[in-house]
Amino acid sequence: MSQVDQLTEQYKTKILSYKDMLAKKEITESEYNELVEDLLDLEKFTGKIKEEALKVQAAKAFEALSMVAKLL
Repeated sequence: MSQVDQLTEQYKTKILSYKDMLAKKEITESEYNELVEDLLDLEKFTGKIKEEALKVQAAKAFEALSMVAKLL
């Protein structure tokens, strides 16, 4: 599994956890949005990628994660 795939899975797991917390009313929608916004900072995400060539792939994965996060 590539570094991008590993990061994508980690972020996806966090987002799904936040969604679950929101569904259980453990957090408010604004708290969810804030958590996801902090998580989905493209510069932080791509900054964790060491190889420049993988940063393009990371940006595409980031877009997919953003879509997952926006689906309520």
